[in-house]
Amino acid sequence: MIFYIIYATVNVVTDIKYRITKNYWHLFFLLFGICYTAKVRSVQEITLAILFSLFIGLLLEQVKASSAGDTKMLIVTTVWLSAFVPISILRLSLSIVLFYLLPFILICIIVLVKKYGLSNAIQREWQQFKMLCLQGIRSLSGQDAESTNTLVNNIPGAIFVYFSAFINYIIFV
Repeated sequence: MIFYIIYATVNVVTDIKYRITKNYWHLFFLLFGICYTAKVRSVQEITLAILFSLFIGLLLEQVKASSAGDTKMLIVTTVWLSAFVPISILRLSLSIVLFYLLPFILICIIVLVKKYGLSNAIQREWQQFKMLCLQGIRSLSGQDAESTNTLVNNIPGAIFVYFSAFINYIIFV
């Protein structure tokens, strides 16, 4: 677990300080995590964890709720935690994504209510939800890009991934 803590801490610091992430850093710890996790989980479970986290991360990127670095960190986090958390891979992946999105959603709600007021914020989000239901996810990717991108770019996603890993470790171990 110490290797994951080192990975996540350095990633959070570089994300906050420089707003960049290194692909070789993620690749190294992903491969190291796969080798470590292979002692506890099967190759199929590890592959499922990687593919599910990749799918969720790409979906979040499509709606501009995260960046590519966040997706990479979600994948590495899922692989590493699967070695320590004795629950199914899909349940672990879902809980990591849930606790990753929860603080982000709360911050978005607070910002929207401060900016537009409670009733206007609810009305605005209801309209976007209807648009999502009627036209699909692609319709939101360009919708209100200024406020979404500003919020996403100002909040380092590595903090939320690290928070998610910490909460999952506390809950399930």
